[in-house]
Amino acid sequence: MNYPIKYAVQPVFIQLNKGSISRNIPYGYIVSKSFIVEETKCYNESGCFTKYKVVYPVKLYNSFLAERGKISIDHPDFNQYGHCSNAHDTNYVFDRYEDAEKVCNEENGKLILNFYPNESLELRKCLLKEYELAVLRATTALELEEVSAKSK
Repeated sequence: MNYPIKYAVQPVFIQLNKGSISRNIPYGYIVSKSFIVEETKCYNESGCFTKYKVVYPVKLYNSFLAERGKISIDHPDFNQYGHCSNAHDTNYVFDRYEDAEKVCNEENGKLILNFYPNESLELRKCLLKEYELAVLRATTALELEEVSAKSK
């Protein structure tokens, strides 16, 4: 199946271990291409809006920031009930990288102000940009594979 591919803002989490408690906490956001597997029009008192379920084609590993470049490709995976088990909810998808990047920068700014006020914003931006570039390289390789497979 050919899924529409758009840019989305992908959260990056790190694992925090404290004693016997382990949880994922948000580290930042990157721009990533994504497969759109569902689009739903919703209505509320303010009007109409669209929600999306997307699959980010690059799996995130908690260790990425420590082990530079540890990524793998992910495809939409539907269970026996027709639900995509690896889809993520988002309210925004974009045709242009620059539009997604603007929202990504806003979200990273909010996150740093609220959760990491003592950390260097520049260091965080560098690490996230490195991660984003690795994801974009992997998704470009994925698209080239799909084009190659279709032409055979």
